[in-house]
Amino acid sequence: MRPAQYAIYRGVGSRCVYAGIASGEIAASKPDGRHWVIDVGESDRRWHPQIRSTSIPALGPIPAMSPPPSGPEATTPTTDVEAAWVDITEERAQHERAKRMLAETKLAKIRGELIERAAAARAFASVAAETRERVMAVALALAGELAALDDPVRCEDVLRDALRAALTATVRPAPKPVGGA
Repeated sequence: MRPAQYAIYRGVGSRCVYAGIASGEIAASKPDGRHWVIDVGESDRRWHPQIRSTSIPALGPIPAMSPPPSGPEATTPTTDVEAAWVDITEERAQHERAKRMLAETKLAKIRGELIERAAAARAFASVAAETRERVMAVALALAGELAALDDPVRCEDVLRDALRAALTATVRPAPKPVGGA
């Protein structure tokens, strides 16, 4: 397990995990020579991170929580403590995912890769209104010419060309993203 994963698993910050690795309380090695890999079983037996408070006045001491069971019996928590441990771990993981998604969204917005939905809706409405006006103007512009034509194929060609010109005039190149990408 990597240090960041172990931090989530234990409910502490990654700095706390790296401090435990440095002090030797967390059993970790670098099998590839670059990244730490933690021996979870050994580290859980040896490492006890400092916690600010081990009791909540109204509730009394906080019960010790062990990791959830593994194997076939892992499907259903057998005690309230195990159920609480699973819930807390899952909540922490969801919280970390939400924080990461929020940070990624903010960064994408800063880079100009995202726009607000209301701005996109306004831009679309503007383009749609402009397109409608151009298409509606085709009928007025071609009424006399189409009335004078006897050949339906020629009428279709004139009408198709005028509509294509009206719709092509609406197409605009996409704006360049911020940062010149």
